[in-house]
Amino acid sequence: MEEHASRHQTRETALELAVRALGRRDLSRRALEARLQKAGVAAELSAETVEELAAERLVDDRRLAHARAETLAARGLGDAAIDARLEAEGIETGDRLDAVAELPPEHERARRLAAKLGGGSDRLAAGLYRRGFGPDAIEAALAALDDSSGAELR
Repeated sequence: MEEHASRHQTRETALELAVRALGRRDLSRRALEARLQKAGVAAELSAETVEELAAERLVDDRRLAHARAETLAARGLGDAAIDARLEAEGIETGDRLDAVAELPPEHERARRLAAKLGGGSDRLAAGLYRRGFGPDAIEAALAALDDSSGAELR
């Protein structure tokens, strides 16, 4: 009986910790499990807790991936950087790929950012690369600026 009461109390504690963490920000299943384990919740119980919250749709990696991808794209990041950030947040490959695929095309986002940033083509290319844009998107952005300005690229 005492073991059952102890387990129940621990389960309640795990749920309380999880809900408190999710109240601050959405977390992936993997990140929430890790946070619970770091707080001293046993691995099996943390997995059960996350599963229960996922069944109630309080933890939803797909929803999180799409929301974070949109936010990161709005901050001027390219597909590679967005994917890397989502991976670091514990989001599985399928959800990451789906979220990135639903963003506006990378070359369009790169063109808008390049027009906003301005500057020489070398500087722009380096800036877009650092923000995780792929070579095709960078080339398209530079070509669009070249077309609009009438200047030749080096």
